[in-house]
Amino acid sequence: MKKYFILIILFFSTSLFAQTEQQSIELPDFVITGKQNIDMPFAAKKKPELVSTISKDFLTPQISPEEFPLLFSSTPVQIQPGIKPFDDYYNGTLKIQAGRYSLPTGLLSLNQNFDNYLFNANVWGTNIREYISNSNYNNIGFSLSNELFLSTRSDFLPGSKIKFGADYFRDSYHLFATKDPSFLRERNNGSANISIESSYNRWISYDFGFVGNIYTLSESGLKETNLNANGLFEFKQNNFSIGAVGSYRKQSLENNISGNNGNSFYSAESYVKIFPMKSLLLNVGFDYASNSSNSFFAPFGSVEYNFEKGFTLTCAYKPGVEYFNATDIFYINPYYNPGTIDNIFLKYKSNLSLGLKFEYNKIYSVSFRSGYSKAENYFYFEDAVDKGKFDLFVLPEASIFSAVIEFVLNPTYYGSFFANVKFQDVKDNFDKIVPYEPKFTSTLAYGYNFSPDFGFNAKYLLKLNTYTDIINSDKIDSYHNISFSLFYELLKGFKLTADFQNILNRSNFAWKQYQEKPFDVLFGVEYRW
Repeated sequence: MKKYFILIILFFSTSLFAQTEQQSIELPDFVITGKQNIDMPFAAKKKPELVSTISKDFLTPQISPEEFPLLFSSTPVQIQPGIKPFDDYYNGTLKIQAGRYSLPTGLLSLNQNFDNYLFNANVWGTNIREYISNSNYNNIGFSLSNELFLSTRSDFLPGSKIKFGADYFRDSYHLFATKDPSFLRERNNGSANISIESSYNRWISYDFGFVGNIYTLSESGLKETNLNANGLFEFKQNNFSIGAVGSYRKQSLENNISGNNGNSFYSAESYVKIFPMKSLLLNVGFDYASNSSNSFFAPFGSVEYNFEKGFTLTCAYKPGVEYFNATDIFYINPYYNPGTIDNIFLKYKSNLSLGLKFEYNKIYSVSFRSGYSKAENYFYFEDAVDKGKFDLFVLPEASIFSAVIEFVLNPTYYGSFFANVKFQDVKDNFDKIVPYEPKFTSTLAYGYNFSPDFGFNAKYLLKLNTYTDIINSDKIDSYHNISFSLFYELLKGFKLTADFQNILNRSNFAWKQYQEKPFDVLFGVEYRW
């Protein structure tokens, strides 16, 4: 087995290093979003897909949502689903890798279980050396989380779970596609949270939480403080339930261009779920949202029907609001050029979705989802004024159509497989395609263990037809990224790893002028105890 592992590494290394070097290179996507290819608390917040009231089981494959280990650096969010190996429980994990451009990247994770208390701590860091002028990048971060489970016999909130934690993330990089490629940007983001939830009681469920967040930007001294309180309460009977969800967000700003001190956002949702029969779920209610200059109110409803063994049909009408603050906007586009817009009140005035799913004995599932919505204040980015710096533009109206086909093979004798194919058409009221909304995207991911000691993961990401301007005069090239990862457990708890990223050595772009890194290979070790 060792020979096979070494031969595969040598084959990939020699064949891929021989490819033609590229002259214009960019930060990898995890640089773009501030997220490594390992777990991080600050994944980029994307503009939402069509909001739905259908159950999470319909939308989420029944696989552990863990990433492929230290692999797909070109993906800004966690791979869903990932492949979680059938390992024993470990109290600690140390991962270290180094490669052509990554020198080093690492993660230290500590876990401890004390009866009814769980503790987790993570520390990570990445340093990317300069592969073209001013392309160097580095980040560090940590996270702490605590979970306390109260006994069902406790006199105080029996059966509840209390969670509290904190995290911090810092990264720095140059806006090397601008007129001043040495322009340095440093972002700091720290937060703390506490929540309590319970569904133990037969009649009542609740979930209340609070999050505080501080975000700073180096070049302008911009500082944003966000306070977010949210809650859920549900009363349950045998064949129906009544519930309410509420949220309050307070934004405070310093050194922003608009001079606005901040804003407040309120949202509330009430609903009634009815179960007229075991195979049918009806959900109706209304949404309300407001800030200082906008308000929204709309009814919603959904139907979920299990009409045959393994088959589920869903239909939902769910208008709603999504609120984006300055921190959210920066993590969507790290090359954003701050202007006078400090937050976005994105309204989905109408939103209709339809879905069909077939699942066979938790072994595999096939699903189809489609939807159409009309949105107000839909936003996009374009570097129309200053090359390499993306201004924020807001559309008075946009239409969004999407269709998704998804296949999931849960871990079996044949490995684990995930395939997602999505078509979308996002247009303004002049029938122009909104910039950086690709018409076609696809993700393929496969993992297989030849033995408990030796296995691999592979992934292919594709994006087609992405415009860079609102008049649709310019496109970025098709995006193709293939990555491959190997591991070999040399000793109990000690693994050798090898990752091959952007194997095709393509010039891929997430944002205009910012080209991703070419082929990269990383070797490393992983130790668990």
